[in-house]
Amino acid sequence: MFDKGKGCAPNMLITLLHGLTSMFVYFKDRRRVDPLALIVSATFIDLEPLYYFLIGESLDHRIWHGFAISFTVYPVLIILGVFTIEHFFDGRLWSTYDSLRIKPYQVRYSPGRIYLSSLIGGVSHVFFDMLTHENMPLCNLSRG
Repeated sequence: MFDKGKGCAPNMLITLLHGLTSMFVYFKDRRRVDPLALIVSATFIDLEPLYYFLIGESLDHRIWHGFAISFTVYPVLIILGVFTIEHFFDGRLWSTYDSLRIKPYQVRYSPGRIYLSSLIGGVSHVFFDMLTHENMPLCNLSRG
């Protein structure tokens, strides 16, 4: 049905759509969900295939596209980056959120909230990739 190497789905999800797939959680509870951590964690994972593309290797999803990393190392890295951005660029974040019509209750979130938001974004990215990419487990199960 699908050619080898082209992925499980005929049109693979665009990286930015990963951020949008988890934004429903933010709109459900704006007080507790950090939109920056959610979007960054859901899209940043795809720097891994970009790296492999740039060095000339196959575009297989590797270590960053697994649940073990998305539950442990990855959220900690996101906490460091997002916490820094939120504390040094809070004025710019407000204007960015206003232009995107995202109305958060605050711009600076606690590390715990950033962790939970990045966990949601990272895990949802891995889950959706499992449904759409040939080299991810659920896609292979669906093909028989």
